[in-house]
Amino acid sequence: MSTCRDCIATTNGCCNTVFADGWKVILLPNEVKRISRLTAKDPCEFVDTSPLPPSQLRWYISRYALEDPLWVRLVSIWRHPTGLKNGCVFLRPEGCSLPYQDKPFLCQVYPLDFNITRGNIFLTKETNCPVGQNATSIKEVLAASRDDWEGLQRRFRVFRRHFVSLLRTIPASSTMVRRQSPSPAWSRSDF
Repeated sequence: MSTCRDCIATTNGCCNTVFADGWKVILLPNEVKRISRLTAKDPCEFVDTSPLPPSQLRWYISRYALEDPLWVRLVSIWRHPTGLKNGCVFLRPEGCSLPYQDKPFLCQVYPLDFNITRGNIFLTKETNCPVGQNATSIKEVLAASRDDWEGLQRRFRVFRRHFVSLLRTIPASSTMVRRQSPSPAWSRSDF
C-alpha cells in the first residue's frame, strides 16, 4: 500500500506503534513459532523478552482498563512479554517483509482495534493512520490492506484463543517487573 510506504518513510518506523522509549509490538508464543518457521530465523534474532517499558504499560492500562480487562491483565502480569526486537527487523523501506497473513495479529488488524474481553474488532478514530482516520467503515480499512472481514475475524478468533490460553498459564500472583532485565538466550525449542 503506497500510504503505508509514505508513513514508513516519514516516521522511520512502523505505523502500528511509536517505538519511542523502547515500545514493542507484542507477539504471542504461537506467532513467534509461525514467524520463525516462515522466515527460518531463530527467535533470538527477532524476539525481545524484556519487560514492557513503563510508558507503554501505562498507556495500555489507561486506554484499556475499563474496556478490556483481559488485555490489561496480560500486559500487567506477563513478566517477559515477547515482542519484536528493535522496533521490527522485518520492516523495510518498502514496507513489511512478512506476508500479510503471517504478520503478528497486532500488525494485521491495525488501524482497526479489538477487544479481547468482548471478542470484537472495531473501527476507531484514535489512530495515526491516514487510512483509519479517513475511513467510514471497517470495509474501507480492509479494502486498503486487501483483507476481508471473514478472514480477519477468523484470525482474531485464533489470536484470542491463544491469548486466553497464555493468560491461563501465567500465575495470578505474578507481577510485572518494572526494571529492564537482560533478555535470556532463546532458541526455537523455547517457543
